[in-house]
Amino acid sequence: MYNKWYWKKVFMTYYLQNIFFSLNPLLRMEELSTKQNNLIQLLYNESNLMDELILQRDLELDASLSDEYQMLKEAKQALPKALFNPSDSVLNKILNYSRITAHEHYC
Repeated sequence: MYNKWYWKKVFMTYYLQNIFFSLNPLLRMEELSTKQNNLIQLLYNESNLMDELILQRDLELDASLSDEYQMLKEAKQALPKALFNPSDSVLNKILNYSRITAHEHYC
């Protein structure tokens, strides 16, 4: 499913992050986690305008952050698309379950 270049990129990102953290022990994991969350929010258009502008600037200035964002974009494209139209049998099961639990709750 993934070609060899993808796995090389994943490995290099992991390797470089480990080097970065070994050289910068004062960097807290919270900062990395927040950056990653912000990148994901940007990717899904869920960030506010100010955060988006700051992230766009950071992406232009930081090559490693830009690479991580690119990897996230590629991963998002590789995800299977969700189906938003459930089959009739699924809807019927949900409705039946709702009737049963509602009956149990009120009896």
